[in-house]
Amino acid sequence: MNYTVNLTELTNKLADNEKYIKAKLTEKYDSFEYYLSVYAILNNIYPTYLAPAYHFEKYCELHDNPYCWGIFNKNIEEKQAHSFLRIEFQDTILSIKALLDRIVQLVAVKYKGVSRDSTFGRYDKEANKGKGLMTFAYHMADRDEYMAFLVSEYESWISKAVMPRDKIVHYNDLPIIYKTTFDPDLYIDFHSAPIIVHLNKNLREGIDIENTKQVEEIAYDKENIIEYIQRLYKLFDFTVETIMKK
Repeated sequence: MNYTVNLTELTNKLADNEKYIKAKLTEKYDSFEYYLSVYAILNNIYPTYLAPAYHFEKYCELHDNPYCWGIFNKNIEEKQAHSFLRIEFQDTILSIKALLDRIVQLVAVKYKGVSRDSTFGRYDKEANKGKGLMTFAYHMADRDEYMAFLVSEYESWISKAVMPRDKIVHYNDLPIIYKTTFDPDLYIDFHSAPIIVHLNKNLREGIDIENTKQVEEIAYDKENIIEYIQRLYKLFDFTVETIMKK
């Protein structure tokens, strides 16, 4: 799938929201503190807001460059180019998590049970406990449309999208394999870009490369990142729309 993000359009959209909230400061005197809090967040969020799209665009440029695939890694230049590809993938993942955490600040303005110092968090349905915003969201999902939406998004893509964050930050870089490695029925013409797969585990951690199901549970490719980027900005837009309903 070919997908691009227009950084200028994203910037303009955020600027329009910022202007709308700024106008409310003079129109809604009884809600001045509320809108001032929202305005302060939007006014300062531009780098974190744009970062996922920025790194995604850089990742796509490298992903489609055969010099970066790392199939041969014959010399220092190829190793460096391959490292740049991995850097942009990891930075995309990290910036997605960062924007999710910034969303918490907006949510905290409207929902009194949410702390601005909290993170987006996670939730274990089997244990019925979690951390951060997701704990509040699960408890409120049956009573609040926005919280129900958050839970739905968390279960369908966010939980997997943020999974590599701790590994990248604290432990190790994510290795790359190619889809033909674990799917021998897949034909790849290596004159075009191979299906590059980033793993949330190192091979020495006991991955059975021949077990397609096991690999796919910890695998991320370009199609996954496209989905995450699209849905992340839809979530941000819906959050701002919800916060504006004062």
